Amino acid sequence: MSSGARRLLQLALVALIVYFLALAVVRSVRELEPVTLEPKVGVLALSLVAFCLHMLVRALAWQLLTKSNQAAIPFADAAIAWTVSLLGRYLPGKVLLLVGRLYFYRQHGRSSVRVSACFVLEILYVLVASLLMLLVALPQLEAVAPFRAWLLALIAVIVLLPLLHPRVQETFLNGALRVLRREPMVVESKVRDGILVLATQVVAWTVCGLGLVLLIRAVHPLDLRQCVFVGGAFSFASLVGMAAVFVPAGLGVREGVLAALLSLVVPGPVALVACVGARLWATAGEVLCAGIAYAVPWVVRRARGRSTVPGPDLTPSSQPGPSEG
Repeated sequence: MSSGARRLLQLALVALIVYFLALAVVRSVRELEPVTLEPKVGVLALSLVAFCLHMLVRALAWQLLTKSNQAAIPFADAAIAWTVSLLGRYLPGKVLLLVGRLYFYRQHGRSSVRVSACFVLEILYVLVASLLMLLVALPQLEAVAPFRAWLLALIAVIVLLPLLHPRVQETFLNGALRVLRREPMVVESKVRDGILVLATQVVAWTVCGLGLVLLIRAVHPLDLRQCVFVGGAFSFASLVGMAAVFVPAGLGVREGVLAALLSLVVPGPVALVACVGARLWATAGEVLCAGIAYAVPWVVRRARGRSTVPGPDLTPSSQPGPSEG
């Protein structure tokens, strides 16, 4: 593909993302119009800061995951790849979630197979983290019987923790590769690497839960200690929304799951308003973080007197890493 055609394709993809982002924002604003709110601006700003911190920690979790699987690139470029590709979920099909990430990593000569495997494992770690957070927090909720909650937690630990073992992951990934008629890969990460990635995801989604609790507190009282449950709820709802591949950003699907979970800690009407507000909040945070991740390296290069275009170095590394597939 010529450089001109590639540039046109990039512009077309950006235009599509902007279009579907605008649709999401307009829909959210319209749904909030009938509601009379008097939000506290300072609390909302602090909530957005918490979401941006959540994004930074998740980007770090992605870097740890790729590093343990021999697919890492410099963190500045990884943060750009991760945050920008995340906007691909606003397109129907959500293909750009992976394709966008592969595009950036190929410029550094990294293996498409390994990056794709890391993408799948990231979803697995987020799922495990969200379910563990929900189940740890469930016994604290008056709406759930403690014995049933602890029983669910025990079952979840028994079922989910083996998925963190590298050999189990390798079996799962190679099964998928055989279906795709690709060469098998060796998962070279250690158990401690998986535990570190999982712990980082738990921290990231707890910070997200704190931001969402602050967002809710701007319109309704909610104990800050609910941040673990709320973070797990938002994470789990986001994964369910991602599974609805032909719904841009999982709109409606994510909100339905999140409203059902939030109704355990706030009244139903408040949960519905919080879900719509959270959609705007997350969209604003993701766009802001992508812009910051993309702009900071450019600003640094300009400050150093370099005349380069914004964004990561799009020329292949002179010393590429392994490239399977």
